[in-house]
Parts: sequence; structure tokens; C-alpha cells
Amino acid sequence: MQGATTKNATLKRERFAREYLISLNAVDAYRRAGYKGTGNGAQVNACKLLKHHEVVAIVQAGAKKHVERLDITADRVLQETARLAFAATKGPVTPANKLHALEIIAKILSMFRDAPPPPQWNLDPATLGRMSDEDLQRALTHAEAVQDLLAGKKPTE
Repeated sequence: MQGATTKNATLKRERFAREYLISLNAVDAYRRAGYKGTGNGAQVNACKLLKHHEVVAIVQAGAKKHVERLDITADRVLQETARLAFAATKGPVTPANKLHALEIIAKILSMFRDAPPPPQWNLDPATLGRMSDEDLQRALTHAEAVQDLLAGKKPTE
């Protein structure tokens, strides 16, 4: 009887992985695979399943097939991100999207040697007053580098 239970568990995990590849929603995949769970329990158990070695292998293999079928390459992703970053800001490409695309490119190409300021920094006077000279300099350097990128200048080494 133990073998049948193990086989059923394996089949459910495989179904979960395949359902996850369809929607990329772990809780929905959990329920569609036949698992029972409500509220937070379904979310917790679905998260655990995503870490199971059988599930990870199936999801990775499925993702690889998607990438191959769609002809997604690092060059193509970088090229499309660059297209967004350097597009005119008229229409759906907003300055915020442009800046985000530039930041992605900068990370991919390791353009900044120093880490950017933590996102929780607000540049209000009270926060600036609490920052060290070193942190202020890093924030200023980062802001200048982003401005240079937005202006189309190449980053300095």
C-alpha cells in the first residue's frame, strides 16, 4: 500500500508542476492538481511544493522549453530592454519605465562598481541630515550616473 501512496504523491506533484507552468500561480496550480487547502494553508503548501526536487526539475525543464520555443536569448532581452530605455518618452514609454529599463541594463552590464543607494532612502532634509558623508557621496554618484545614462552618455569607469 505504501508504494501506491508514494506513486499518487509523485503524480500529484507532477500535475502541480505542469499546472504551475500554465499559470505561474502556485496556489491555483495547487488546487488544480487536486490538493485540498484553504487560505494561507494552500499558499504555504504550494510554496513548499515549489521547492520539492521533482517539481523544480519539471518546472525548469518546462521553462527551458518555453525559452527555446519563444527564441528568448540574453541578447534579445538586452536588445528589447535597450529599445525601451532609449525610446522617445512620447506614448506608453514613461520616464519611470525608461529609468527602470536603464537600471536593468546597468545591472546586466555591471556598469556601476558601487551598489546603488538602498531604495528606502528618501531624499528629504531629515533623511539627508542623518546620512553619513560616504552615503551622501554614493547617492550623489549614483544619481549623476543615472542622469548621464538618461542623457545618452557612456558610463565612466
